[in-house]
Amino acid sequence: MSDSLRESQESPDEGDIHEMHDPIAREFERPEDGYQPIPLTLIFLFFALVGWGGWYLGAYSGDWRVDVFYPGDRATAAAEAQKESSGGTSPEELATLGKRVYAQCAACHQQNGKGVAGNFPPLDGTEWVTGPPQTLIRILLHGLEGPIQVAGNEYNAQMPAWGGQLSDRQIAAVLTYIRSAWSNQAGPVKPAQVESLRKESADRSASWTASELKSLESGQ
Repeated sequence: MSDSLRESQESPDEGDIHEMHDPIAREFERPEDGYQPIPLTLIFLFFALVGWGGWYLGAYSGDWRVDVFYPGDRATAAAEAQKESSGGTSPEELATLGKRVYAQCAACHQQNGKGVAGNFPPLDGTEWVTGPPQTLIRILLHGLEGPIQVAGNEYNAQMPAWGGQLSDRQIAAVLTYIRSAWSNQAGPVKPAQVESLRKESADRSASWTASELKSLESGQ
């Protein structure tokens, strides 16, 4: 018997092979091309997590207040918030709060109150800080522009207004702090003083100038 005849007898037909496997193949799902839809359960879980995260941030962020995240326990932060709304605290408490508020000013006026020569005037030992508190209140409420003589040197940097960002108590606190810090020995500033001047200058939109402030001082 020839080799070709023997191979034809031993090798099954290709069609027979498919017929043998068809019953087995029907028991399994055939793979399909393309994308499978995301399960609804997974979508629901995703949006549930996003919603929970939004609720958590809203409930525990403290209205995104900066002072909520200062070192200290939650009770201390809550107490500060209560004092913020009630006002009328002691000079010592105002100075403590004022030191924290002053952290926003230290980049320009420096932690030691010496300022930056030629750019930002010093706060330590200057008549602008230890003089009438009304002048400082006006500067913080509406800002300062133009040339100003401080400790024998002239400065011409823009002082931004803080009235829209700081409350009456915060302004009183930071002014109380700088008027008693370093070598300064001036008296405290009361939140009621800030409130009064804020109402008095409510229609003002421009920054103060040194000449305007000196004129007001002379009339006080």
